[in-house]
Amino acid sequence: MRPSGEGLAFLASTMPMISSSVDRLEQVPARLGFLFGFSAEEALSSDEIRAEMRGEGTRAVVCALAEELASSPRLDRERFRAAANRVKERTGQKGRALFIRSESH
Repeated sequence: MRPSGEGLAFLASTMPMISSSVDRLEQVPARLGFLFGFSAEEALSSDEIRAEMRGEGTRAVVCALAEELASSPRLDRERFRAAANRVKERTGQKGRALFIRSESH
């Protein structure tokens, strides 16, 4: 199956995100695996993540991040850090409360 033009454009947009963290082309699939292997259902099956999602400020972080991502140009590492800092300022959340990550991903 050949990827669509839209699919190729999406893949091309991910390259700035990983280009500084790979040395060889063969490393790219492993670095992008989180984009294609993430399952919200699987993540929410974790008691720890469900508890984090119920935490104070979580909704504010999710909404603020969605707004940042919708209004931002394609993100590279520096633009993502700037967006994360704006979310931190808007919500007052920091550290683990700002960004949760499942240990299985």
